[in-house]
Amino acid sequence: MTILSGKELRPLIASQIEEELKTTKVSFYLYSNKEDFPSQAYLRGIKKTLEKFNVPYSEGFIDLAKSKEENLAIFKEESENKSILMARPLKVDYEKDFLALIKTQYDPDMLTEVNRGKLFGGDLTYLTATSQSVRLLLENYHIDVEGKKALVLGRSTEVGYPCFQLLNKKNAAVTLAHSRVSSETLSSYVKEAEIIILATGKPGLIKKEDLNKDVIIIDCGFNPNGGDLGFVPEEGEVKAYTPVPGGVGSLTSYCLLLNAIHLMK
Repeated sequence: MTILSGKELRPLIASQIEEELKTTKVSFYLYSNKEDFPSQAYLRGIKKTLEKFNVPYSEGFIDLAKSKEENLAIFKEESENKSILMARPLKVDYEKDFLALIKTQYDPDMLTEVNRGKLFGGDLTYLTATSQSVRLLLENYHIDVEGKKALVLGRSTEVGYPCFQLLNKKNAAVTLAHSRVSSETLSSYVKEAEIIILATGKPGLIKKEDLNKDVIIIDCGFNPNGGDLGFVPEEGEVKAYTPVPGGVGSLTSYCLLLNAIHLMK
């Protein structure tokens, strides 16, 4: 059984980032709700990466005591000419108004309609950071997906659908499912799958007994008890899997930085 470690790939990706930063300069603006603890935990990892590569950044926080117009004006002014990372949820009903202010050139999270449209049109350079991490794992562990039966569990525009696009573009026979699919139908998909990407944020949707020993599992989920798989495979149960932590998430902040560099060229 192969452990698909994103952590072990980091030095290789770091070398690529360092080389790119010699000719392309970027700076970041991190925006969030200071009271949303998961967002702050996520941003701590991002900040460590930016500091590692000496990429300048500033932070902004939504102020719920201020009006919508005031918050949007501050966001627009402070984020000018910077790559924007907006940690959601902001916990306001006008979150989309912030997204509308982000220019495509400064959108490393690929949240804008233009950048998403380019991905949905088949341009894999516009993959979101998490789906870019999946791509790097597939490529660096030499996993050929062409013609393979693949299952993506999760349909979010941030992870599930971009992963579907990734596998589709690489000529896999890919099925997109989600948490609303019946357990019986999902079970039949899992039994036939040679590659499974988990991206619902809901652990335990697939049963251990449905997995075949030749399946490759890429787990994009993260929660205090692990990933979406809900258990750690034992030797002989699967062909390969990504650990949580140490798998997909280990590369996400690096991919965010690579996206920012790509958009600035």
